[in-house]
Amino acid sequence: MIIGKRYSFWDLKERTTIKIPRIQRDYVQGRENPHVVTKRENIIKEMVKSLLEANYPMDLNFIYGYYDGNCFIPIDGQQRLTTLFLLHFYVFLKAGRIDEFASQKRCSLIYETRYTTQRFLDDLYILSKEKDCLGDGKSIRETIMNSPLFSYGWNYDPSIVSCITVLDSIGKAFKDFENWSNLCDKLKTNCPITFMLLDIDKSQFGKPNQLYIRMNSRGKQLTDFENFKAALYGYIDNNKNTLESIKGEISKYIDNEWYDLIWRMNEKIANKYADTFYRCLFHWVFVNRMSVCDLDGKTLNDWLYPDKKSIENTYLEDYFHLLGDNDKNVFVKSCLEDFRCLMGIACKLETSKKIKEELFSYSDDKKGLFDYNLKKYKERIKLFALSRYGYLLNKNNNEFDEINFKDWYRVINNLINNTEIDDPDSFVEACKSINKIEDLIIKSNSGWLIELKGFDKKQRDEEVFKLSVIEKNPKWKDPIVTAEGNEYFQGEILFSFPLADIKNLDDVSDTTLEKYRETWDKVIRVMDFAKNNDVLFHRALLTQGDYSVQAPGVVGKYGTKTYFKYSERHHNYDWRGMLRPTIKNNDILETASAQVFKRFINKLEGDEVSNVSENLIKKFPKNYSELTDEFTYYLIKNESLFEFCKEYYYVWHHQESPYGERYLLMKTSKRNKFVEYKTFIIAKKYGVEPTFGNAKDYKSFAEINGTRVEFRNGYFVGEDGNNLDGKELSTVEEMEDYLNPT
Repeated sequence: MIIGKRYSFWDLKERTTIKIPRIQRDYVQGRENPHVVTKRENIIKEMVKSLLEANYPMDLNFIYGYYDGNCFIPIDGQQRLTTLFLLHFYVFLKAGRIDEFASQKRCSLIYETRYTTQRFLDDLYILSKEKDCLGDGKSIRETIMNSPLFSYGWNYDPSIVSCITVLDSIGKAFKDFENWSNLCDKLKTNCPITFMLLDIDKSQFGKPNQLYIRMNSRGKQLTDFENFKAALYGYIDNNKNTLESIKGEISKYIDNEWYDLIWRMNEKIANKYADTFYRCLFHWVFVNRMSVCDLDGKTLNDWLYPDKKSIENTYLEDYFHLLGDNDKNVFVKSCLEDFRCLMGIACKLETSKKIKEELFSYSDDKKGLFDYNLKKYKERIKLFALSRYGYLLNKNNNEFDEINFKDWYRVINNLINNTEIDDPDSFVEACKSINKIEDLIIKSNSGWLIELKGFDKKQRDEEVFKLSVIEKNPKWKDPIVTAEGNEYFQGEILFSFPLADIKNLDDVSDTTLEKYRETWDKVIRVMDFAKNNDVLFHRALLTQGDYSVQAPGVVGKYGTKTYFKYSERHHNYDWRGMLRPTIKNNDILETASAQVFKRFINKLEGDEVSNVSENLIKKFPKNYSELTDEFTYYLIKNESLFEFCKEYYYVWHHQESPYGERYLLMKTSKRNKFVEYKTFIIAKKYGVEPTFGNAKDYKSFAEINGTRVEFRNGYFVGEDGNNLDGKELSTVEEMEDYLNPT
């Protein structure tokens, strides 16, 4: 927990002199680029509003620093302190009470960054004593620029230029205000603008320079989040009739409990990223809420791909721009409710280290659910799901139960992870489904699960089945949860039940539970092996049957086929796609490929996967005409085929014939390099590099001992396209005998 003492600027000024050391940067809040202008105007407007309205406190959060003699040296807070100094100077100047504010007839702020900056600040006191200072309706800028004290060199000091601009902006924000003396009293005794001061023990950090590097200034006063928050509060104030009730609760937590939570999530880098994280978190809560406001994916498209910089330049009015006829007050209230529920769940889950690391982490290498931009659709939907869970807790007056939450989130997480959500429309559909959930009860007939139309139907069927298994026999919960936790399968484990001969709920019992545990252990051993020994595993698996399938987009019996890859991307053509079953009439139906996999794992027993694989390949017989076709035989026996066929794609012409040509593809189509496999095998045996086909030249052949070897239309042919010496040579073995007669 971050602790410190709360101060107003006057409290700190009366206690010590504030000194900005040479290592600090210039004062930059007067720069004139559009983004800084908007930020400056918003924060000054918020400060003035806090001073002039009752019960409107403004928290500038944490200021870090250390004491050096009679001076306080800010490490993080220079920009805020300087703006507060200028605000006080202006108010006391207008009230004619500048001597109360100045210390020993000079300003109580020391700037060591530049000599000219300090001279300017000292001269401000002298300038303030001029007889016609701010007379005749002059602005503070006019007073400074027309003063005999003004130095031409000040135009080249960025801190001075910023100070003059900010003073001028403060003057404009106080337009038509007259009660300056009372305002001075408020600044001295009951100032609503405060901050938490953290006194750092610099001895723990080494030299001052090292301290500044470690505590890199956040400039909290003018962060994007502060400006966004100011605009949000301003909007609520302008719509008090419908939104006032929610402001009190939001303002109560947003700068206190929730902000502390964000710091505790990752205290090592919080000083650098906490505000950015906070702003992005609000952004995605707003965008998620927009997705259920009957806006289509096309309308939301630009909002779903922003980078950190574009989020910084997103203002409250920008969200409203897309809402059309949707009620803006209802939208804001819903967004704030979502955020309140989200942070409420975050606070509840903080005691769970695993949940905290998985869901509520942010880091400088962009890992974790809540990275700066939540760049992935699925992560944003998880964010919305957490908000929804908190909403349902509150709506039904339920107490938070961590076991129930983990069960609920596990199911939602499985659905999100195993649904193709890769465009704005599918994102919107998933969010709308989440928004319709009205039940936190986890059981097989949960209506909320059946009605989640925005998610993959097969995965929904799987979740219903697993919940039904657990409901029938609670002993199954732990092994199911363990299996779902596997990083590769990500909750898609329905295939594992028929592997253990469990085809429906009638097969679920204490007896089959042990077989399931043993089967899952074999699955993990096999997949760990496949990840690092892909080619060897493919060859061993082929000894149990041909598991190739039609490749994506293939129509008809002539075309491209593929084997399965160990891919982290997860699609229909990786091992998960190979194993994925369906449920029909309450029975789990295996794919033919999964049956091949099952035969393989049943060979394991207690032996190592590598030993089993090598023995299966070694003992596979040559009489392939009885067991499998020639192509599969050579894939098993000759590892160079899989090594060339990097994506495991091949083209099979004349599929009705066992002698039809099969071309190994280096990538996924014949537009790239390819080779006919029989020619490839023979060429490799004779140490010859075959001629590879490509998009321009479809011929794949080899020159071996003066003989051109090419397999076409079921036979080896010469350059003229005719059979070699009139012989019908169909197999690799026949061609080898022809080239090397005994």
